[in-house]
Amino acid sequence: MHNLFLGILRHHCISIWDLKSAERRKDKASTKSAHTPEQQEKILRSIRKAVDEKHLSTLTSVRKDYLLAVAAHNKIPESGVKLSKADVARSIYDWVHVNRNVLNLPTAMNRSTVEFQVEPQYCHDSRSALFSNDVLQAVRRGIDTISLPSWVEKPPSNLGDPAAGKLKADHWRTISTIHMTIVLPALWGTSSATSSEREALKNFSHLVAAVDLASRRVMTKARAEKSHEYTVLYLSGLRSLYRADLVPNHHLCLHLKDFLCRFGPPRAWWAFVFERQIGNLEGINTNGKAEDIPTTYVRTFYTSARARDLFASTKWPDEDAFTKMMQSHLKTSEDQARGSRIVDGLSGDTVSKIALWEIPARTPRTQKRLEGTTYDYILKEINNHSKIKYCSPDDHHVMSPRVFLPSTANFVNRMSLRGILYTTRDSGRQNSLVLFRKRGSTAPSAGRIENIFEHSRYEKGEVATELFIEVGEFEPLCATDERHDPYRRYPDIQTWLVYNNVFKTHIMCPTDVIAHFASCEWKPREIERSCLVVRSLDRVSPLHAIDILS
Repeated sequence: MHNLFLGILRHHCISIWDLKSAERRKDKASTKSAHTPEQQEKILRSIRKAVDEKHLSTLTSVRKDYLLAVAAHNKIPESGVKLSKADVARSIYDWVHVNRNVLNLPTAMNRSTVEFQVEPQYCHDSRSALFSNDVLQAVRRGIDTISLPSWVEKPPSNLGDPAAGKLKADHWRTISTIHMTIVLPALWGTSSATSSEREALKNFSHLVAAVDLASRRVMTKARAEKSHEYTVLYLSGLRSLYRADLVPNHHLCLHLKDFLCRFGPPRAWWAFVFERQIGNLEGINTNGKAEDIPTTYVRTFYTSARARDLFASTKWPDEDAFTKMMQSHLKTSEDQARGSRIVDGLSGDTVSKIALWEIPARTPRTQKRLEGTTYDYILKEINNHSKIKYCSPDDHHVMSPRVFLPSTANFVNRMSLRGILYTTRDSGRQNSLVLFRKRGSTAPSAGRIENIFEHSRYEKGEVATELFIEVGEFEPLCATDERHDPYRRYPDIQTWLVYNNVFKTHIMCPTDVIAHFASCEWKPREIERSCLVVRSLDRVSPLHAIDILS
């Protein structure tokens, strides 16, 4: 998926927004003074007078942002990529006096501004100014402050600096679909944003939605078509808003729908595995025998692949010894669980032999008594699927024989769920923020893991152990504040706001946990309470946020 991550996401940041030079634009922007609507009207009249009286030198002395706005308002063709103020003035002058066109002036803005513009207005110069140094610094702060789970590789915080080096495809994916998706709506999606900024955000949200839908691990025809629709919307906006030329990668991404419908999720056929092998080859010590490396490497690669296939396809006996053998093999052969490589697909036989959850080795256990609603929930949950009906020691209405459910459990601070590490809030906040599904609801809720505990009981002479999780749910926004949530205007970017406080707790099974979410604190101007931005990192579930938030 280099076509999307490097060819499209990186191209938008580097070529469209000119991210690399954003930091150098700060001094230029700071020299401009804010003009009131009256001052704007006066400068616009001076442009009209200079054109009518054929004073090119006077026209050239007008501030460049006004000249660009006038050129855009009259749809005057641009003759270059980087136009100087004199070039813009000359193009306006020639358009009127050489081509004999009538010049129309835009209306003044209804507020003071340091950057006069027709709303919306995107010229080659103003589109890069849109992603200013202030925006770049906000994204950099987001990289430092946004909480990510440990399986997401953090990109360099000096984004845009040459010292950051060459970013990997997965870095561009993380920056664009997580950090910028959280930061930009807080800047360009509020009531104080200009229409240019809102249009730029809308165009970028189309790009994020297209990439996110196309790169998910569950693919359907409807999802592939939805991704294609967003791709078309993004490219149309690229032409109409930025007047940008399309590149070959833009053409290629229009054909992705056919591949997604024919071959399924891109993880099954993308080129990351080849890139990874190239990286491994670069780090091999040849020991002066470079000519023997290809044969040795291919032989070892085949042996490892064959062993993995045998372990996955063989029907091993359903005994503890073979289950432990399978788990040991997977731990030995698994790749680093970070970035785009997390949650590699396994065959059905393999999944059936691997426990949904496990407690990592050397995790301390503390035995505590379960009280109140926690014990009542576990009693009800176990009785729903157990062949033995248990009762509480405090229940005196049950007739003999009575089987009491133990009221103690072993509390732990971490667990491995589907191969991903989850922790309690006290042990590590970044891995404790989760999306979960409440019983009877299809919509995900955002919360944090407060406690994890194992509960054991005797059932037919054997010890049965189950894992339970206590999750504190963050309070959803009220209907009034939902209207001020800038993220809800773009439901397919899977981001929304909640109040930054826990208002109720839930006891649940591991199967109720959906995924981690990225987050940061934010206090919107229109909302009186502090909020938490929730960016879903669910890349598996067939349900999508558009079904939940729209």
